[in-house]
Amino acid sequence: MKQALFFALAATFAAMLFFWHLRTGKTGARADRVMTAIPVALFLYCIVTLACNVPFWDDYDAILRYLSRPAAERLKTIFAFHNEHRIFMPRLFFEGVRLVFGQFNFTACILAGDMLLIIYVFLLGRRIAAATAWWYYLPCLWLFLDLANYENTLWALTAVQSHAVVLCAFLACLFFSKRRSPLCFIASLLCGFAATYTTGSGMAVWPCLALAALKDRLGRRRTGEESAAISGTAAVWRAVLFLAVAGASIGCYLNGFFENSAALKATYEPVQTTFAGAVLKMADFCVTFLGAVVPSRPLALLLGIPMAAVVFYILKNAAKVKDGVLFSFWLFLMATICAGAVFRGVNPPPGGGTAAAACRYGIVSISTVATSLAMVTALLKDGGPPKAWNALIRLFLYGACVVNLYALFHGYGKMSDRKHDLESGLADWPRETEGLKYPDQARASETLHRAQAAGVFTVTRAER
Repeated sequence: MKQALFFALAATFAAMLFFWHLRTGKTGARADRVMTAIPVALFLYCIVTLACNVPFWDDYDAILRYLSRPAAERLKTIFAFHNEHRIFMPRLFFEGVRLVFGQFNFTACILAGDMLLIIYVFLLGRRIAAATAWWYYLPCLWLFLDLANYENTLWALTAVQSHAVVLCAFLACLFFSKRRSPLCFIASLLCGFAATYTTGSGMAVWPCLALAALKDRLGRRRTGEESAAISGTAAVWRAVLFLAVAGASIGCYLNGFFENSAALKATYEPVQTTFAGAVLKMADFCVTFLGAVVPSRPLALLLGIPMAAVVFYILKNAAKVKDGVLFSFWLFLMATICAGAVFRGVNPPPGGGTAAAACRYGIVSISTVATSLAMVTALLKDGGPPKAWNALIRLFLYGACVVNLYALFHGYGKMSDRKHDLESGLADWPRETEGLKYPDQARASETLHRAQAAGVFTVTRAER
């Protein structure tokens, strides 16, 4: 039955691709809508059927243990570190889920977090389509909604954290581009704050916004359009407010950061290497990260090499990039990758390209590819992109579809088994604790007892 379904879908998909390949006029627009609807429908089906109301790994500490505390204590620790991140915004999100459902519901949290991904994917796609065309974005749409990204889409903490940080950073860049409006400027600062206090990489949004403003200013000076820039008192108060909010956000975040990092380093055996070895591992991390749109470390490294060339091409032609939103967001993604190389490239083990290929980083890799291809397409657009470039994008789409469907047909069964293991482990508790998916089962059991006593989470009869 499964093989018959696979071949039926494969035949349908092949016919659809052929139809899309012949796209012209209204036919092309309809084909684009079909090619957009299919991955969205498959993604929604997967998360609805595979999400479960069971904590996993960091969920025990970041969600259950936190929500089990009294309200006054939660208020005091809402900005506290979780690993190297201050997860203020995810904690607010978790408080909201608990408030809506009376208790915390992991399935609802996962689905809500994945809706953040859907919103982000279509906001980014709309911006890219405005700069190029929607079909240039289709390959990345298929990759964003890939089951291979299950660590972000089926894990409550990361479903919120990983999706919220890119959404908030993108909105910060979008609103900042409209900073002539005071409301948009304030909104950009709020989104920048939200990105910073969602995950550590969110801090990178502040220097990227400043660089985007500088590029915009220099561009206007070069073209003689300085009259369109914000000037006088408005420019001064915006600059002062920006520096105050950015400085306070970064300064408060870094307060105690290095002491916390030292404590985290004590939990693993660091890799000893030379300076040259460390540089090579960080370079391996960056290149692999750039190509990590496929769930294969060797392929990611192979794809990362031409992507590195694309990055240098964009940097060389930065002054010609017209879309300030895409450029500032691309800078944020580049800064995220560089920060990852510094903090994950060597230690903790395994480091290097192996760490960069982790599927939870896929959303950043795919975002980098999407924005890079959009900017290169726009740079080539004078007279229309070369036929070879269009052919390359078509080939990329076919490859993205294959990767998506491969992950679906080879991963759905594994994800179903994962769901069964999670539910079975919780069903056996408290009689047995070995099935709880957490490094320290005794601590996980204590956390569950505490959560039940506080009315935060209950193992329902169906799960038992």
